Amino acid sequence: MSQESQSAGVRRRRRRLRELKEHRMERRMHSDHIFHYNVHWRIISYLMDKSTKAPLVVHGIRGSGNSILAMSEQLSKILLAKTPMLVLRFLGTAVENSSVLPLLQSLVQQLSMLGNQSPRTGLTVELLKVQLNLLLKHGTAECPLVVILDSLDQLDTSHNGRYLMWLPASLPPHCKIIVSSLPEEKYETFPALKKLFPDEDRYIQVPELDQRDAHSIVASWAQKWNRTLTQTQMELLLTTFRKCPTPLFLKLSAVQTVRAC
Repeated sequence: MSQESQSAGVRRRRRRLRELKEHRMERRMHSDHIFHYNVHWRIISYLMDKSTKAPLVVHGIRGSGNSILAMSEQLSKILLAKTPMLVLRFLGTAVENSSVLPLLQSLVQQLSMLGNQSPRTGLTVELLKVQLNLLLKHGTAECPLVVILDSLDQLDTSHNGRYLMWLPASLPPHCKIIVSSLPEEKYETFPALKKLFPDEDRYIQVPELDQRDAHSIVASWAQKWNRTLTQTQMELLLTTFRKCPTPLFLKLSAVQTVRAC
């Protein structure tokens, strides 16, 4: 790539970043994904940072990771390229995503297909790890690669999957990996992440939503959906939300409440 093309690419990325900042992510992505403003800018910085070679770790109470990682997928499309290579897994939602062996097999298969290669079969966890590291090099400046793995804590203990020795410790250029995990030690994955990536800058803690933010978000949703919540409905929803203050629970509760309007 010529120096002129590289400079043009840098200018485009800076322009996208400036526009996003000015519009505050288009009214918080129309509130389709709940997020903490500082959390999102940390993720934006990570996606735009060409110097870092380590994955980014998102952690918080259960239910907070899904919104952040779904948002990360959208940000990847906006910031990095019109058609970035995206690989997304929600662990624990199916048998093939609950154990490290089938997880690596599916990742290697998808990345091979993205690179127009025939995936190798019958590989062990160690060989799959080697293959994964090779396939992560498929990212380019024009088409970067972003791998998003939600809920590492949902992996079972087979093949020592929760120790995360299969997770790439150093990433090639034009490749980003974003993962999420519960922080409790009993799940083993978060302590393992701390050992693999001791740099605190690689971690983002997702804070709980407070009552004021929850009220504003629900009101914004109701307006978008052309619905009006009574004071009683709003108070009941927020009282229920206090028992489980997660973005996912708030969204589900709001949908049910609005349907009753």
